[in-house]
Amino acid sequence: MTTVSGLVVAHNEEAQLAECLASLKFVDELVVVLDKCTDNSKKIAQKFKAKIIEGSWAIEGERRNIGLAACTKDWTLELDADERVTKDLANEILGVIKTSSFGYHKIPVDNYVGKRLVKHGWGGSFGKPKYAGLFKSNSKTWGNQRVHPSVKFTGNEGPELTHAIIHYVDRNLSDMVRRLDSYSTARAPD
Repeated sequence: MTTVSGLVVAHNEEAQLAECLASLKFVDELVVVLDKCTDNSKKIAQKFKAKIIEGSWAIEGERRNIGLAACTKDWTLELDADERVTKDLANEILGVIKTSSFGYHKIPVDNYVGKRLVKHGWGGSFGKPKYAGLFKSNSKTWGNQRVHPSVKFTGNEGPELTHAIIHYVDRNLSDMVRRLDSYSTARAPD
């Protein structure tokens, strides 16, 4: 039987974490990395019986790699706390990992600002259209950048999945501008 780990890296995500973890109920193992959390994120992760890793990392790639190292199943599905897996996507993932000989698969993403799906225009460019979120364990390594680190894979890319991850990028346009500002500030030292 082929197994899958679910990995979520979070910083003070109590408003989003429970829904994210609930959407991962189909995985065989749940790993949550809590980075400098001062809210109730740990209590939420405990309710879902997740393997919890706590710490403080200045480099995003470091904390993500620590989470990857803690995943012990055949495949890993990596999400952020503001993302959700639909039932259709969960079923597709379980089917893909049973037969795939590839190292990783990209997953399409539906990006939402508030309750609005944004695919085009200025707001559409700040989400991600797809990403390599499903991969064989030990095949992905994150780089040493503070924000949006580079990534390296071993193995070949397989076909893109058809069902999308739901990504709640921002609550509104003001949040989007604040996030962009925080990214540029963090990226400057790199």
